[in-house]
This record gives sequence, C-alpha cells and structure tokens, in this order.
Amino acid sequence: MESSPTSINRSFVSPKIKICEINGKGKGIIALENILRGTLLMCESPAISLRLTPSGTRIYEADILSIMTSDDKLSVLLSFPELPLPLDSQPPDPRLAPVFGRFPHFLPMGDSARGLFPTICRANHACIPNAMYSWQEDKSAEVLYAMADICEGNEVEVSYKQLYEFTLTDFHAGSKYSSKLETAYGFTCVCKLCSKSSADRRRSERRMAENTVTIQLPTRFSQITVRKIIKDIERQCIIMAEEGHPFDITVKSYDAFRLCAGCEDEKSAREWLLLLRDIESVGYGEDSQEVKVTDGLLQNIRGFKEWGIHGKCEFTGPSESLQVHAQAVRLTAEQKLSRCNNALCKTVGKPTLKLCSRCKKAAYCSPECQKMNWSKGGHKRMCNA
Repeated sequence: MESSPTSINRSFVSPKIKICEINGKGKGIIALENILRGTLLMCESPAISLRLTPSGTRIYEADILSIMTSDDKLSVLLSFPELPLPLDSQPPDPRLAPVFGRFPHFLPMGDSARGLFPTICRANHACIPNAMYSWQEDKSAEVLYAMADICEGNEVEVSYKQLYEFTLTDFHAGSKYSSKLETAYGFTCVCKLCSKSSADRRRSERRMAENTVTIQLPTRFSQITVRKIIKDIERQCIIMAEEGHPFDITVKSYDAFRLCAGCEDEKSAREWLLLLRDIESVGYGEDSQEVKVTDGLLQNIRGFKEWGIHGKCEFTGPSESLQVHAQAVRLTAEQKLSRCNNALCKTVGKPTLKLCSRCKKAAYCSPECQKMNWSKGGHKRMCNA
C-alpha cells in the first residue's frame, strides 16, 4: 500500500494516475499502472470554497461574487463544463449563472461548505465505483482512495451517490435514478450496472430494497429481538457486497457492534469493529479520523456509552460467509505485511517488520507493538489462542 503523505502535504497526486480526455465524457482520470485497493490516489485542498447558510440549502452570495472578481478562481471554475440548470434552480442574478451552472462539480466539505478541487473533481461517475473520496476535516483536504484493484488503462471512477441523497434502490430502479443524474449532471449513465438487462435490474432492485440505509435502533428491546436484528444486518451486508456496494458494510458493522456491546458481548463487538476498521482503512486511510475513532473504541469497548443497556447475552461475530465477501474491499495479505499491524504504532517511515512466529499472519516493528496489539488489537484472535 502506498504510504500516505497527507500529514505533511495537502497537495498530492499519485504518479500512478493522470487526467486525460475520455471519449464521450470529457476529462477523467486514468490509471497509468495497476493500482491496488487502499492506495491513496489524491489529497487536495479546495481551489474554491463556498459557505452554506445554516440551513445547508443555500450559498452565501458574497462568496459567489468573490469568485466573479478573482481571475484565478474564475479560471479554475470555467475549466469545468457548465451544466443545464433546472427551472427551479435559476440564480437570482444572471451574473451568477456561471457559478450556479457548475455547482454540481463542488464536493462537500463537511456540512457547512462545498469545495471545487481541480483534480479530484475530474473523477467521473459509475454506479459501482472503484474509488471513493471523502473530506478529511483534520487535514482540511479531500482525499481519494482506490476502493478496488484498478487495472492499467482503466478509468478511476467514483459514485455521485455521495453528493446527492439517492436511495440505494434508486441505483437499480433505472429511470428514477437516471433522471436524477441527468437533471444534476446532464448525462445518462452507461456503466456496467446501468447496462444490465431489465430483468437483472429488477432483481437487483428487489434485493436492494431490503436494505435499510440507516437502522434506527431502539433503545430497549429483548435479546431475541437483538439476535434477529444482528442476523438481518449480516444478511444485508452480504446483499450489499454481492450487489457491488461492499463499503456500505461499514454502517452495518457499526450497528452490529452497538448491539453486541449493548448486550455485554465484548468478543463479538470486537470482531464487528475489526471488520469495520479493515474496510475504513481502505476507503479513508489509516491516518483518517474515522479509523482513529474506531481504534479508540477497540481500546475501550466496555467504556462504550451503550455498554450493557440491553442486558447480557452472547452472540457471534461476522460469519465466515460475510468475511469472504468482505475480502473484496480489505487490504491484501501482502499489503498488510508491508506495515506494522499495531494500528496505534507511532513509528515514522518504513521500519523493518518481523512476522509473528506463531500465526505467520501479523507483522510488527517492535516487541512493544506486538504486545500492545495482542488482546485489544485482535492479534490474539488471529493466532487462535
């Protein structure tokens, strides 16, 4: 896995990719060589940022006008194609039309702003993407990671689902989702998923309709109910992976962790957290805030705010079937052995690593890291001790 330079440089573009013209799409990003999942492709600060009003539905006009009076910002903005505006989205002042017509290219910077990133914003859409971008508040930058292995010459694609509240069913429903994309971006998606036959799309739609994007877990219920919900979570995770959205396992894994912790089942709670962490580290990076939060939970599961609220009961962690599906978005064994397995390791650079003599699966830079990782980091489970 390519080391992350984000702690020292907020402007990074991997030499493994380049921006070029894509037939029928305009500009896009192409892989210059084979890229492994979990590779950092870009880390970029915004060239233009626009604040949102407290409601999150409007842009401050002063910010828009500041673009129109800055040659540098205007040059970046006009390098992106202008998109047709719906009748209900016309600017109050015609002078603002160039900004309004390019606003869909802007990416979220948390909940209070949107940013235009000259490189990352060139990534084109696919309903089943091979890369994912996210705003990292602690770095004040947008990062783009490969979520799947990308072959040389293939396009690096993201999902615009991140920018608009499409339901997962919309992706498979055909006309509804396509019309949303066409309205927002002025194109009709022709990715592999959208090219499926009507029968295959209807089948996918039925399966995806069973998925609940965010489970509103009740505060009190019986242990039998908890067991049923965990079983349903696992079934939904497998459906998500099979339908090409394995990263959505993260939301489900956290819900399963909450339920296991609520029933004082530390072993199962830890296994769900480890699954969550494995996938987060690929999509957000090892040094991301998301991974740091999960590491904090792993260090003190019994201190979790919902610990024991459902009584006491033992469950099982992610099944073997789910673990197999999750391999599609986990780091390869070779990648894992290229870094210290202790997630809290503070060693800078590329230290010499030694394999655990017992399991031959985990590698550490020092005895101290191996000891720290034994019980709380999952090494004990890996050794089947």
